Amino acid sequence: MDPRPVKKEMLVGLVSLHVEAVDFSVAKFLSENKARDLLQDPLLLAWFDKKQGKHFPDTC
Repeated sequence: MDPRPVKKEMLVGLVSLHVEAVDFSVAKFLSENKARDLLQDPLLLAWFDKKQGKHFPDTC
């Protein structure tokens, strides 16, 4: 995994969803519902787990 920190200015067209104390599957479900507010058939292209410092894709 890329050790460089992700910075907000790297994320073009960012849609934020802040949730507390949930696992990845719950966060994914919530984000998919949020995405359906914007698009008919959304697709998860990237994610960032601030608590664990993990992100995908591994590019900065």
